[in-house]
Amino acid sequence: MAGLTGAVHVGRAGHRTRPHPRSRRPRLPIAVASNGPRVLLDKSLAHGGLSRWLPVTVSGDDVASPKPHPACYLAACTALGVEPASALAVEDSPVGARAAHAAGMTVLGVGGLTRGPYVHAHAPALDDAALRSWFAGW
Repeated sequence: MAGLTGAVHVGRAGHRTRPHPRSRRPRLPIAVASNGPRVLLDKSLAHGGLSRWLPVTVSGDDVASPKPHPACYLAACTALGVEPASALAVEDSPVGARAAHAAGMTVLGVGGLTRGPYVHAHAPALDDAALRSWFAGW
């Protein structure tokens, strides 16, 4: 899809994420939308050194209905100032993919989330060369 204006990354709370050594401030607005509790989300991002790069985060504590309801994604898009139809959700769970799809977003499945009715594309890992190529086409 053309016209990507924002990306929302979702990962399971507690998973360690490390920034790429050449990481710079993203050119697109990025948020994290997680079903996990706020305290665990904040701790995970701080541990991975990502808090300063991700000023917009939405936790399961911040919305009335958890995934697969789209509330988490809709809140993240609102905070970023982007329309869900112009945003990309990076997901590793079927429940999250369903929520992103319900919000009207394009879904990139990573890791084991390779296919399904809500997944538009797949990458084995976030640092995969094919993923960088896929993003270059946006």
